[in-house]
Amino acid sequence: MLSTPSKVFWLLFCSFILIGGEYYLFSQAPKFEDVTNPKDYWYATLGGFIGAAIGVAWAWCDSQARLKNERANLKTHLLAAFNRNLWLLKKCSDNIAANKMEDFRMDATSVSHILFSGRDLFPDSQWAADFSGQLYQIEHINAQIDFAREWIIAGSPALGAGATNPLAVLHSHCIQVHKDISALLSRYESCDATQ
Repeated sequence: MLSTPSKVFWLLFCSFILIGGEYYLFSQAPKFEDVTNPKDYWYATLGGFIGAAIGVAWAWCDSQARLKNERANLKTHLLAAFNRNLWLLKKCSDNIAANKMEDFRMDATSVSHILFSGRDLFPDSQWAADFSGQLYQIEHINAQIDFAREWIIAGSPALGAGATNPLAVLHSHCIQVHKDISALLSRYESCDATQ
């Protein structure tokens, strides 16, 4: 499938070939015995330009409609991935509050894939930066989960002077990231990200 710039290029290329052929025939017209009226060539050339203009306008409208659809899909998938992580963050903080440590991590892979594949579809680059920042926080929580799990498996050894319990740090970080992502999603849902 050709991209929109490729379609426009081939449309213009073919139009210029047709127009060039018509010009050649017009310049050779006196040599032919069976000559039609020269203004017929003018109408054909004008028709070529009009056809090219209509084709370019159609390709532009088609690309804008496709971009709007892709942005709507990005918004749907991004909201779904971050809402799943909100649920996982809530579950993680609730389990830590209940002195349970479950064996699960946040879903950073889906968010990372969606952000990577849709990075050019955001209407403003600030949205991509904000969501990438929250992806970093999700990955940081995954690292904290791994560390807390290792700390528990090791028998919860004594921490050095000034160190904080990894579960308490993880719990407060989960709560803070949950608030930050919720605020970001509410701002993103209220904006028109398809424009």
